[in-house]
Amino acid sequence: MVGVRAALFRALRMTACVIVLLALAFLRPTAVVHASPSAAREASRPLLPPSIAQPAGSSSYRRMIAAFRRSVGAPPVSILAVLDARSRAAATCIVRTGQDTDLHAPRKSLACAHAVSWALAARGAGESLMATDAVAGSARVEVMRFAESPFHSLALADPTQTQMGFGASSGSSPSADTRFAVAIDVTGGHYADRDATSRLMAWPASGWRINGSTSAGQEWPDPVTACGLSVAGPAMWFARPGSSSRLVVTGLRLTTADGHRVATSWCRLSSTTRAFTDPQASSTARGWLSWMNAVVVLPSAQLDGTYVLSAHVDGHLVHRHFTAVPSSP
Repeated sequence: MVGVRAALFRALRMTACVIVLLALAFLRPTAVVHASPSAAREASRPLLPPSIAQPAGSSSYRRMIAAFRRSVGAPPVSILAVLDARSRAAATCIVRTGQDTDLHAPRKSLACAHAVSWALAARGAGESLMATDAVAGSARVEVMRFAESPFHSLALADPTQTQMGFGASSGSSPSADTRFAVAIDVTGGHYADRDATSRLMAWPASGWRINGSTSAGQEWPDPVTACGLSVAGPAMWFARPGSSSRLVVTGLRLTTADGHRVATSWCRLSSTTRAFTDPQASSTARGWLSWMNAVVVLPSAQLDGTYVLSAHVDGHLVHRHFTAVPSSP
């Protein structure tokens, strides 16, 4: 990879859960170009990702990352020790300093330097998805938080990524909200021109349990605020990276397990969306949506139960079965 383009994600707090999601200095490759698959390659792939079991609560980060990527149609990645070290250093630095925003302009760099290599931590922060909390969370909880935040989710699902790393840290911290931190290095490894494993990528994963609501402030760029809401149902997305035409999603419909249609309005966010008032948020969101050729959809209704999401995606009628549970207070 000979060139990269930086896109800065900032931190915002999920006040109800005392959680901060971070994605500092995302790097998205520009030298790696999605080549449109040939007709033969396209026909050889299934339309949708496979249905796989959601990992158990005791699953490791390695297993959760692998399962998430497979469930949305992304090819596997190798986990590298060098990327693990960068992620772990970034997480340790956040715990030791209490910084939950920009590690590249540290207020307490000396405290971090005593704990880990500052250069290693800063690089890890610049390449990683990050989350912090007052208490340590399991690998399943943390990876699901990334998966349920659509711009973090798209970054974690990029099929051109071939390598990742992860690291977590916990301990005393100047801030009660940063006693635990986890980082997943998604941009520090190698990239390759790779197809998704299915013609359409999609979230939620078929058959998985997800939170039934998405709150404003859970993620930056903030999809809920962009939709003019303070809370919405779960954020879902479809993607077709490498396609020569922009993805089209129509006919959205939610039905319950017994076939009743859910009364809801829908918000769609795509690469042409101009709903973000912050120019940087708009550029970052549209950059990921364009790179992944994705459409994010949010129902206005909060969900609790088993559902089927139906939609016409590039002319194909698709269904995603999932269970939504009330979000933790």
